[in-house]
Amino acid sequence: MRKGIYLNVLMHVEEHKPAASTTAHAVGPSGESPAKPTANPLDEIKQAMETLTQGILPEDKITVEVKRIRTEPSIAPNDKQVSVLAYVEGEQDAPLNFMELATAELKKKLDMTFGQSLASGTNVQVHTIEENTNAVDELADEAEF
Repeated sequence: MRKGIYLNVLMHVEEHKPAASTTAHAVGPSGESPAKPTANPLDEIKQAMETLTQGILPEDKITVEVKRIRTEPSIAPNDKQVSVLAYVEGEQDAPLNFMELATAELKKKLDMTFGQSLASGTNVQVHTIEENTNAVDELADEAEF
């Protein structure tokens, strides 16, 4: 039987700022310092989540569709909380609890995706995964704006 569930994922994001370099910086032809692109951790997380949702393998028990990614307030200046609303589908026998399967499989995918630091050196750790029973209403309210 095909089942689906909305899950909220709360992730702890710790940004690592590169240490100030004591070496001389290169100067461009007109005397300016060349701009170095800085990765935005939220953009990196979005990109990683897109990769996670595209990697459907025969052994995968679920499919994931990311509905929303946003930052949440945090008390520490270098730490951020990022919440992800994901719709998870999968095949399972009718009497079994799909939330357990969906949560375990999503956690496994997230751990594989964020097991290492992002390109910017940012560390991402999954804090909680919980069912969101109000997701349809929340998404409808957001669509009205």
